[in-house]
Amino acid sequence: MKVDLSQQATRFVESILVACPAGLRERATYKNIPIEYLPQVRAYFKSQGKKTHIRFRGSRTNPLDRRYRSQRMQDCVKQFADRFSVYFK
Repeated sequence: MKVDLSQQATRFVESILVACPAGLRERATYKNIPIEYLPQVRAYFKSQGKKTHIRFRGSRTNPLDRRYRSQRMQDCVKQFADRFSVYFK
Protein backbone atom coordinates (compact mmCIF):
# COMPACT_ATOMS: atom_id res chain seq x y z
CA MET A 1 0.00 0.00 0.00
CA LYS A 2 1.57 3.26 -1.16
CA VAL A 3 1.04 6.27 1.10
CA ASP A 4 1.59 9.77 -0.25
CA LEU A 5 3.15 12.10 2.30
CA SER A 6 2.24 15.71 1.65
CA GLN A 7 3.62 18.48 3.85
CA GLN A 8 0.46 18.36 5.97
CA ALA A 9 0.76 14.59 6.38
CA THR A 10 4.43 14.93 7.30
CA ARG A 11 3.61 17.47 10.02
CA PHE A 12 0.85 15.16 11.28
CA VAL A 13 3.23 12.18 11.56
CA GLU A 14 5.84 14.36 13.26
CA SER A 15 3.22 15.46 15.82
CA ILE A 16 2.40 11.80 16.53
CA LEU A 17 6.08 10.95 17.00
CA VAL A 18 6.63 13.90 19.35
CA ALA A 19 3.77 12.61 21.50
CA CYS A 20 5.18 9.05 21.65
CA PRO A 21 8.87 9.19 22.60
CA ALA A 22 10.56 6.30 24.36
CA GLY A 23 12.54 6.70 27.57
CA LEU A 24 16.25 7.43 27.69
CA ARG A 25 17.28 3.90 28.64
CA GLU A 26 15.12 2.12 26.08
CA ARG A 27 16.15 0.75 22.70
CA ALA A 28 12.93 1.85 21.00
CA THR A 29 12.99 5.35 19.59
CA TYR A 30 9.19 5.75 19.63
CA LYS A 31 6.63 3.60 21.41
CA ASN A 32 2.90 3.19 22.02
CA ILE A 33 1.95 4.63 18.63
CA PRO A 34 -1.64 3.65 17.70
CA ILE A 35 -1.68 0.95 15.00
CA GLU A 36 -3.88 2.99 12.66
CA TYR A 37 -0.90 5.30 11.98
CA LEU A 38 1.41 2.47 10.85
CA PRO A 39 1.28 3.18 7.07
CA GLN A 40 1.93 6.90 7.57
CA VAL A 41 4.81 6.33 10.00
CA ARG A 42 6.44 3.76 7.70
CA ALA A 43 6.12 6.10 4.71
CA TYR A 44 7.54 8.99 6.75
CA PHE A 45 10.70 7.12 7.74
CA LYS A 46 11.08 5.72 4.22
CA SER A 47 10.93 9.26 2.81
CA GLN A 48 13.61 10.26 5.36
CA GLY A 49 15.84 7.40 4.18
CA LYS A 50 15.89 5.75 7.61
CA LYS A 51 15.72 1.98 8.01
CA THR A 52 13.41 0.94 10.82
CA HIS A 53 12.21 -2.15 12.60
CA ILE A 54 8.59 -2.21 13.77
CA ARG A 55 7.56 -4.21 16.83
CA PHE A 56 3.87 -4.76 17.43
CA ARG A 57 2.33 -4.36 20.88
CA GLY A 58 -1.00 -5.47 22.24
CA SER A 59 -2.91 -8.36 23.69
CA ARG A 60 -1.14 -11.70 23.70
CA THR A 61 -4.12 -13.70 24.89
CA ASN A 62 -6.44 -13.38 21.91
CA PRO A 63 -8.44 -16.63 21.54
CA LEU A 64 -8.03 -16.47 17.74
CA ASP A 65 -4.24 -16.64 18.03
CA ARG A 66 -3.44 -20.30 17.32
CA ARG A 67 0.28 -20.17 18.12
CA TYR A 68 1.75 -22.10 21.01
CA ARG A 69 1.46 -20.40 24.40
CA SER A 70 5.22 -19.82 24.60
CA GLN A 71 5.16 -18.04 21.24
CA ARG A 72 2.16 -15.91 22.22
CA MET A 73 3.83 -14.75 25.42
CA GLN A 74 6.99 -13.78 23.55
CA ASP A 75 5.55 -11.36 21.01
CA CYS A 76 2.40 -9.84 19.54
CA VAL A 77 1.44 -10.26 15.87
CA LYS A 78 0.19 -7.46 13.64
CA GLN A 79 -3.29 -8.98 13.38
CA PHE A 80 -3.95 -8.52 17.12
CA ALA A 81 -1.84 -5.40 17.75
CA ASP A 82 -3.33 -2.14 18.93
CA ARG A 83 -0.06 -0.14 19.02
CA PHE A 84 3.54 -0.43 17.86
CA SER A 85 7.10 0.68 18.60
CA VAL A 86 9.76 1.96 16.18
CA TYR A 87 13.42 0.90 16.36
CA PHE A 88 16.17 2.21 14.09
CA LYS A 89 18.47 -0.37 12.50
